[in-house]
Amino acid sequence: MIRVIGGALLLCGSILSGWIAAGRLDARVGTIRQMLAAIQTIRRELAFSLTSVPCMIERLETQTKGPLHLFFNRFQTALHQLGAKSMGELWNETLQKAELPIQPEERNLFATLGEVLGRYDGEGQETYFSFLTEEL
Repeated sequence: MIRVIGGALLLCGSILSGWIAAGRLDARVGTIRQMLAAIQTIRRELAFSLTSVPCMIERLETQTKGPLHLFFNRFQTALHQLGAKSMGELWNETLQKAELPIQPEERNLFATLGEVLGRYDGEGQETYFSFLTEEL
């Protein structure tokens, strides 16, 4: 009888662990998909309409949800300090505080986006966006 109960507890624990792991993976994949969509939006905005970064971030804030929405919301607020700090510094500070369900490698890739925004010419940014999309 004790073996049956122990086996049932082991089975239930394994199933629960699997569900938790699947939920984390699902959140990670969803966040990466939103990041890719945000990168494509940034790419289009910079290539075709030359939208300013604050307006672009405001648009991204409305298009995303969950943790990425919170990131863009906080970055939008941090942009008020743009004169005192560079955009890359603000981006990285906001990203460090953000609780995104992604791996450190993906976080590092996304962190480099802040250094590129508004800093290079169109061709340089386009090359970088292609690289970033491929890596993610």
